[in-house]
This record gives sequence, C-alpha cells and structure tokens, in this order.
Amino acid sequence: CGGVLISSQFVLTAAHCFRGKNTSGFLLVRLGSTKRTKFTVHCQRNTHENLYLQRSHTTADHKDLEDQVICMEVDHVCIPHQDNCTLFMKDLALLKLRKPVNFTRYIQPICLPEHCEKPPSNVTFYGVGWGRVDGYLFFSDETDEALNEEYEDVIDLVGGESSAEETNNASTSEPGGIFVRFNPDTLMERNISIITNDECERQLATAVPTYALCSNGG
Repeated sequence: CGGVLISSQFVLTAAHCFRGKNTSGFLLVRLGSTKRTKFTVHCQRNTHENLYLQRSHTTADHKDLEDQVICMEVDHVCIPHQDNCTLFMKDLALLKLRKPVNFTRYIQPICLPEHCEKPPSNVTFYGVGWGRVDGYLFFSDETDEALNEEYEDVIDLVGGESSAEETNNASTSEPGGIFVRFNPDTLMERNISIITNDECERQLATAVPTYALCSNGG
C-alpha cells in the first residue's frame, strides 16, 4: 500500500491495508521510492546506512545518500473504529514510525492546510499512487498470446470470464477485445477536479458525509 508523510514521524495510509492483519508484528515503511516493489534486499542492505542518515542533521552527511531509499520501522498502527464498511468508510490509518525521519530533497511531508480550513475552490489537487488501472484492449490472433503473458488479470468481454488462465482457453479465431487490469510499477500523478458535496450526492444518488471530498474523475 502507498502512503504519505504528514510529519517527521507519522505516515498516512489506507485502513483497509491492515484489515484482518496482525499489526503488532514487524512493519517497515519505504521512503523515497517511485517504484512499486515488495520488501527487497536493497532495503535491508542499506539499513545501517539509513540509521546513520536518520541521525544526520547536516547537508554534507546527506549528500551521498540523497537518492537512496530509506526504510523506517513502524512503532504503532492506528486504525479508526468502523461501524460498517460502507461506500464512505473511514479508510484512513496512521503509522507512527519508531524514529523521526530526517527529511531530504526527495523525502518530504505533504502540504496540509493550517487550522483545518477548507481548500479554496480554485486550488489544484493532485492524486499520487500505484492504483490499479482498468482499460480496454483490442487485438488480433497474433497479439492474443502476448497480451495474456503481459497482463495477469484479464476479463473476456464476450464470455465475462476472468483470470489469464481462463482467457487462454477462449477462442482466438476472431479479433476481439479484452478488459485489462494491471498494476503500474512506477508512481503516477494526476490532477483532480474537486466538486461540491451537493453535486457529488446528485451524481451518486446517495448521501455524502462532510469529511469526504468528491472528484469528477475521468
């Protein structure tokens, strides 16, 4: 799961990432990475160097490690109690790091409004993450096999069958289309247009809580 620093010792992430999981075990946060990866040797290899970086408070000491990923241990996971898991569940969790982060050029907290004021209507918002991307691809006989190898989660538009294994059994005698889901490997950013909660309720035909921000998406 992705997350953002909101201070030198707290990371904001999604609560559903920890649903039904043991949060008292050993957890690590990777900082400064733009690649979606699992826990790697790279993170372990730099552990001792990272401890030195965390204690450092000078630009000179940061110079050699500026571009390296920093791995920090999580001390505590704070998840709000949920009455239910509706469309607008409070899907937020705070991770308290065991030690404060020493900010670098590439590792900084996000900008937050002061005194909890609401953002102005003309402000530009940006969403960042590795969110799953959906899309339609159309292919011929020759490209069918290559597509099945490239994408893990494929749904046949005609038969509605899911998974690459099932799609491999589908007929490839005629050109067709598939609905593809894949997880990007690189961090992505896009601007988001915020709409009012009244407009959001009209589009969704349901009540929208005041703590939620709505976007047109697309």
